[in-house]
Amino acid sequence: MSAPTRTLPTDPNLEHLRRQARDLQRDHRDAVPQALERIRAQMSGLGSASDAEVAAAPIPRTAAQLVIAREYGFANWPDLVAAVEAVTDKAVASASQDSPVKAAIDSGDATALGQLLEQQPDLLDASFEWIDRKKRVRSITPIRYAHGQGAQTCIDALLAAGASLDFLGTELWNNIHNANLPQVKRLLAVGVSPGGLRTACGHIGPVRHDLVNTLIEAGVEWEDGPVMDMHRGDLAALERRLDKDSTLVRETFEDTTGGMRLACTLLHIAASRNDVAAIELLLRHGADVNAHAPEDWKGLTPIFLTLVRGITPTPTQEVCADACRDAFEALIAAGADLSLSAKCRIAHFEVWCTPLAYALTCQEAVQRGKVLGSTCYADGTYQIERLRELGAPE
Repeated sequence: MSAPTRTLPTDPNLEHLRRQARDLQRDHRDAVPQALERIRAQMSGLGSASDAEVAAAPIPRTAAQLVIAREYGFANWPDLVAAVEAVTDKAVASASQDSPVKAAIDSGDATALGQLLEQQPDLLDASFEWIDRKKRVRSITPIRYAHGQGAQTCIDALLAAGASLDFLGTELWNNIHNANLPQVKRLLAVGVSPGGLRTACGHIGPVRHDLVNTLIEAGVEWEDGPVMDMHRGDLAALERRLDKDSTLVRETFEDTTGGMRLACTLLHIAASRNDVAAIELLLRHGADVNAHAPEDWKGLTPIFLTLVRGITPTPTQEVCADACRDAFEALIAAGADLSLSAKCRIAHFEVWCTPLAYALTCQEAVQRGKVLGSTCYADGTYQIERLRELGAPE
């Protein structure tokens, strides 16, 4: 065991330390020289091993955690965990000395809260510390804390005292991002200015319909048109437009999918949201199942936008899964050409590939931990097996 090379921060976080161990495992798989040297320095059995021997050695999670622990000067991972928990427990004990505002909100005593704010108005928007579910010490304003606790009478008391709703703007976006419709409605009901429409439209599946319609009813600015018909789930309105103007299925519209601005057809948008009903409607009205997005936007055909799409883990949605499987099958049934290539972005790189090659490359990136950014990727096993079954080329 070599001398420590790191010092714990004043507010250490176990999840961050676990992530460091996972990153070390990933870099070991990629034979990153710095990672190999770190492992060699902290694991006595590999002290005289060559880079090739270290790279070939198995480094399970426990071994990676041992390296991290020793870099921080601890003999093993349990000792490091104990040290972190000791710091956390001390912070928890300190933060547990509740502010009077927090105590009033916790008890749901809106009368006491109102009297307290009359006596000490500076407490109205002053942050205090609290302990979240993961035992982390957080700083939060009274209005945000009351909202999080569902203490409506206390929220009313805070608003009556002049609390700023600006502090709840971030809460609204977070709940739209998490597809938490009841919380979104609660925030809008207390007067938070509606926003986050683009985030709501980005959700996969019908969950976005209620979010989008709720924001529109609350007065958010929006642009009427065929794209919003789909995001609102109003296919009757979309069909009326298509009956009136059949060229709409060939026009290019701007949308945001997977965190990326994209110029594409209505069928691309429906495919990226796993919206099978909209796909079927558009195909009946002459949409091209193999339509390419404009060259400036990689030339993607609709089926590319159904591959390895996952749902980001949230309190109301499942973890990464093949979120667009139904749309994928619908496009195949409609005759999607599986030999067409497009320019696909994977992590920081863009490559020309077929649907199968794209799914395989993304699967490898997911398994090697190389996918970056906000997009959530599934491993694509289902689509890969189906594409191979159909004889799709790589």
